[in-house]
Amino acid sequence: MNYNSFLNKEISDFLSLEVPGFPEPPQGRKVIMFSEGRPNFSRFPLDKALPYVQEVFKTEYQTMLQYPPIKGNPELMKELRKLMEKYVSLKGTEDDDMIIMSGSQQALYMVSRILVDPGDYIVVERPTYLEAIFAFTYNKAKMLGVNQDENGMKTDELETLLRKLKSEGKRIKFVYTVPNYQNPSGATLPMERRKHLYELASQYDFLIFEDDAYCYLSYEGKALPAIKSLDTEGRVIFTSTLSKILSPGLRIGWVFANKEIVKALLAAKEVIDLGVSGISQYLATIWLRNGIHEEFLKIAIPWYKQKRDIMLEMLDELFRNDAHWTKPKGGLFIYVQFNNKKVNTQKLLEYAKKKGVLFVSGQPFYHDFSVLNTIRLNFSMPTEDEIKEGIRLLKEAYDEYLSSGL
Repeated sequence: MNYNSFLNKEISDFLSLEVPGFPEPPQGRKVIMFSEGRPNFSRFPLDKALPYVQEVFKTEYQTMLQYPPIKGNPELMKELRKLMEKYVSLKGTEDDDMIIMSGSQQALYMVSRILVDPGDYIVVERPTYLEAIFAFTYNKAKMLGVNQDENGMKTDELETLLRKLKSEGKRIKFVYTVPNYQNPSGATLPMERRKHLYELASQYDFLIFEDDAYCYLSYEGKALPAIKSLDTEGRVIFTSTLSKILSPGLRIGWVFANKEIVKALLAAKEVIDLGVSGISQYLATIWLRNGIHEEFLKIAIPWYKQKRDIMLEMLDELFRNDAHWTKPKGGLFIYVQFNNKKVNTQKLLEYAKKKGVLFVSGQPFYHDFSVLNTIRLNFSMPTEDEIKEGIRLLKEAYDEYLSSGL
């Protein structure tokens, strides 16, 4: 049966979008996966976390098995406020409020859903988080891109764009940014640019949508204060997640923003799902309260940092004449740009697959899919030996690809 005539235009348009896909591992052979985008929980302190699971089920089961508050568990919100203050110096004001989301991905969808009318302009970084592109595309936003350098979004370039739009009688609804250890670039937006971005928001009357999933994974000192910490006008919508420090399986994210924004999100969330799983919220609360996330980070941060350093050393040894890359101060990714702009990393991927190594082409991280000579490498999931071997195999694949004549 053909269901096309039953589907609405919104989903039909989205399904017709041709997006360069993530690589699927070949069947029946070992593959080194630089293509992952996940934290590595193989060293999660389960022995310390498990007793709290038993405790919360014994003491709170009647409440946690019921429908949850749509806005979220108040005790969880208390713990999340402590988290924001500790990691990104964010307290907020009396005009700010919080709502719990089914992961920060739901925040991306719902914030754009309540703000964007079809055809509204928004600004994203080039490159930016792929799933944000999907959420904004689904909600019919017109995305405009601003380039990054090693210090994140070029706010002077943003200012030029805003000036041009104003001269044409146009405005943007919001700028979406991942300011700490961005996915995919790994870049961090310095304080001067954070302040400049906020000044531009005030001057040109737009909102800032700040997505800070990686601030907890800092390898060189504390993450910089959130842009939201500068917010005196209620212009910044902050979202984060527990996926990198407790579990993506919990599906716990949140939005911290002006009360009016939270009020609109609450109305939309009631329609969508009536609230996040009560079980997940109670588990997250008791784990945060008892420092399970800190126990994990004590293990994960030096472990990830060592893997990052090994990957950087291998890239410098084998690719120093062929490419340049970010040196992230945190997060999960190193972003490589080949010096030869004719390199097509979707084609390079086919050579890498034959060698038994996978990466993600940078192409889908651009809202217009226009940049072909970049790749994202994950260092959290592969072992140290796999990183060494994988970069060697990637170099072999790259040399073979070049010898084929591009």
